[in-house]
Amino acid sequence: GPEILERTQPYDFEKMIRVRDVMQEWNANWKTSHEAFIEGYHVQATHPQLVPAVDAYHAQTDLFANGHALSIYKFMSPAPQYVARKGGKLELAEEHRIFLREAGVPEAKWPKNPKDVPQAVIKAKLARKDYAIDYSRFSEGQLVDDWGVGLFPSTEAFMHPEGVFIQNWMPHPRDPEKCIYQAQVYAVPGIGEL
Repeated sequence: GPEILERTQPYDFEKMIRVRDVMQEWNANWKTSHEAFIEGYHVQATHPQLVPAVDAYHAQTDLFANGHALSIYKFMSPAPQYVARKGGKLELAEEHRIFLREAGVPEAKWPKNPKDVPQAVIKAKLARKDYAIDYSRFSEGQLVDDWGVGLFPSTEAFMHPEGVFIQNWMPHPRDPEKCIYQAQVYAVPGIGEL
C-alpha cells in the first residue's frame, strides 16, 4: 500500500542489479517455512555471526492493510543477551567492519566501541559525494538498520541503501508438505563490497 511505498521511496530499486538468485525445494510446508523466518528470534540460532551487531529482540514492526508489514531491526547494535554475556566488554564484530568499510571509514578511524559504530557509519555515508548512492535521500535509521518489508502472503524484502535481499516461500506444485524457497540479492552497481 501507500505506506510501504512512501517508506521505501529512497531506495533506488531501478538502479539495482541481481547478483544472486537461488531456488530450492524444502521439505516443509510453505506457511511453516515462512513463519520460521519472519521474526527476529531466529537470528541467534540461524545467524549467530549477527548477534554482536544486530538487536533482533527490540524490533519495530508496523502492520498495514492486507497483511503487509514493515519491521526495523537495529543493525550495529548488539542483542541485549550478547551484551550481558560479554559483561559489557564489547569488540567490533565482522558486521561492524563491513559497514565501516562500505561507508568509507578508514580503518585507522574505526571506533573502538561498537556503540559508536552507527554514528560513524551515518556520518561517513552522508559525507560521501560522487558515489554510486546518494545517501542524503535516506533517514539515519535507513543508513544503518535493516528495514524488512513483508508482502502478504509470502515475500520478505530486507533493505539497505546498498541493496535488497528478497525471500519468497511458494507452495510446492504437487506436495503440500514441501515448498519452493527463492532467495534473491540485488545490489547497486559500484558499491565497495560488490
